[in-house]
Amino acid sequence: MNAEEIEQLRRRMGEVAALPHEDAKRLAVVRQISQVEGPLEQEWLELLREDERMRLELARVTPPPDLEQRLLAIPQQIKPRTRWLLRTSRWVSALAAVLVIGLALWGVTAMKNHRLSRTLGDIATLAMASHETQPDLAVASSDWQVVRTALDGSLYFPIDRPKLDPSFKLLGGKVVKLAGASMVYTRWESAGRTYSLYQFCGKDFGINAPVARQEISPRPSPKARCNVIVWTEDHCDYALVIDGETTPAWASGA
Repeated sequence: MNAEEIEQLRRRMGEVAALPHEDAKRLAVVRQISQVEGPLEQEWLELLREDERMRLELARVTPPPDLEQRLLAIPQQIKPRTRWLLRTSRWVSALAAVLVIGLALWGVTAMKNHRLSRTLGDIATLAMASHETQPDLAVASSDWQVVRTALDGSLYFPIDRPKLDPSFKLLGGKVVKLAGASMVYTRWESAGRTYSLYQFCGKDFGINAPVARQEISPRPSPKARCNVIVWTEDHCDYALVIDGETTPAWASGA
């Protein structure tokens, strides 16, 4: 399978993981995974574990014990004296049901947002730790095409770079592995500051949707305080590590 086919299979994995075991779509994806060599099988198992973890967390999100009864009891508290009032009570019943469903959906959304925030925090911490070790550059060059060509073929996803500030000067790059996930690491310099840029695939961390640009403060480091900007651009996911106490306005999206 080529990179595009593998990416399509990854998307389908995320779509069918929560389906019943006997579902035809799920079985078709499982058959595909069994025929592909590489890390996809392990990623599928991790996805299933994450799905089960999500179900457990959802079970902990419970509304007040009597909320559903109070909402559904509203129609009985209205004495329908006319046909219009009778129709109104039916609408109130429907509204009560919608409110109960909405509360459940809110719980799911809150849980997903919490999980995404935690995952992005882990990515920021990994990127900061790698940045501080200053990995050796496999390719030392200020020419992006030279770096890209040298690293191309080392990953299952296409190598790219985001729109960076024009003052950035490329120093080089390499392919690194953080928490078992392969990333493109490039080092940049501007105004005496060092920047580390990591391109990664969000699906390696269970992220199946674009990430809005946001600044994350990873766990404090004894060496320095780093700001980490995480975002999605043109279907690629990035983490930019910045040394120093403040984040430039252009990096934070201001």
